[in-house]
Amino acid sequence: MFIRGLSLLLVFMLISCGGDGPGYTLDNAPAGIYSGTVTPAGGSAEIATAVITSTGKVALINVNTYEVFLGTRANNTFTGTLYASTSVPSTAVVTFVSGNNISGTYTSSLGGGSFALVADPNLFNRTSELSKLAGTWVDSVFTSSIGTSTWVIQTDGSFTVTTTSGCNATGSFDVFNTINNEYNLSMEITNCLGINGSYTGLAFVSDKLNSNDIISLSFSNGSIGGLSEPVKQ
Repeated sequence: MFIRGLSLLLVFMLISCGGDGPGYTLDNAPAGIYSGTVTPAGGSAEIATAVITSTGKVALINVNTYEVFLGTRANNTFTGTLYASTSVPSTAVVTFVSGNNISGTYTSSLGGGSFALVADPNLFNRTSELSKLAGTWVDSVFTSSIGTSTWVIQTDGSFTVTTTSGCNATGSFDVFNTINNEYNLSMEITNCLGINGSYTGLAFVSDKLNSNDIISLSFSNGSIGGLSEPVKQ
């Protein structure tokens, strides 16, 4: 299950494989913030974004379908859960790594396909600071499940969330690597029928109209996943 408006997630396993003959070793997919496409078998390419953190956590988001992958990595093997209309295991194989470009295939009980992603080193190499997150942020795009959400973030990383549907949340962001644009997230959702509980996830900032004025958030509790992209006011 995924939450549109406060979240969404999809997770799969990426397994490295050989490439150009005996002794060939595929380079590890680098940590970074990625954009590109996911193409379902028999379908058209759909917009995707992803993050591989320096600590080995992974999130991949199909922007068209609001399905998300959250998991962990070991070399080129990513394991986790796909959050879509239901939560299912999934597998993927990284078949190509060249510099900041990675691609491969994936399978799950909901279907399979291919992916092609390119990392943006300039975005990932921005420093992470809780002061960048401080302020009021509003997500008026991912609203179909809970309505517009307003995030009020303090200078210590703690935050509160209110939504037009009455759902609430409290939590905090954590900086775990100051040299890269990556944050941990923990959150408790309340007063929200069917999705109350504790969640953890990942976040990074990027640019909409101004520098560092939009946060991409992905999170899950093991059975429900979500995504939000609030914009700084």
